[in-house]
Amino acid sequence: MAELILGEGARQDLRELLSDPETKPIGLEALKQCKALERDPYQGEKLRYKANRKPLAEADCRKLKCDDPERPPGAGKRYRVVYRLEPHDGAPAEVYVVAVSVKQEAYGEGTARAAARMRELAGGRARARRAPQDPTA
Repeated sequence: MAELILGEGARQDLRELLSDPETKPIGLEALKQCKALERDPYQGEKLRYKANRKPLAEADCRKLKCDDPERPPGAGKRYRVVYRLEPHDGAPAEVYVVAVSVKQEAYGEGTARAAARMRELAGGRARARRAPQDPTA
């Protein structure tokens, strides 16, 4: 079972969805889907190398479609949950949610957030390599 981690941007996205009565059902559905990722992190579709999604695809991001369960087909805006599996190879230990937003915004915001997350992870690995070894260990 993977651990669910909501990035700060994704947390803010969910707060905004849940605070508006019009989008609250979408926020609740997104929370339900995020929770389900702990049990099955591969249920989302890998993002493909399209122009607006290329950086997210390179960051090994995945997407879940997330809409109001009462939404009639073809009505209203479409929402996405954009997330990464960490580490991306093998069995993921963590599901890191990058964005929960309207489809177009999720990919735009998600790109910047995924890049920041990858820099954060790279910085952590670099610090770990530079950390002095304990001679008593």
